[in-house]
Amino acid sequence: MKKLGKTKKPGAKKQPVKGDDVVTCFMRGKEGRTPPLRRCSQCDIAYYCSKTCQRVHWKKHKAACIAAVAAKADDARRER
Repeated sequence: MKKLGKTKKPGAKKQPVKGDDVVTCFMRGKEGRTPPLRRCSQCDIAYYCSKTCQRVHWKKHKAACIAAVAAKADDARRER
């Protein structure tokens, strides 16, 4: 019996599955998958191995985090 559903086009890129992305801890450089690594809840850009890494790296990440959040707000305002 054939499966009914979408057929894949030749040359179509596979979309990454959420939670299947390999990311790097911004503090230690340790690689891991997205569910176990913590993500900065404000900017959603930075990933960390643990809460300790996130706290230690905050002084370096703070300026980039604020800029990323401001950029997201500007984009949202422009879309309205």
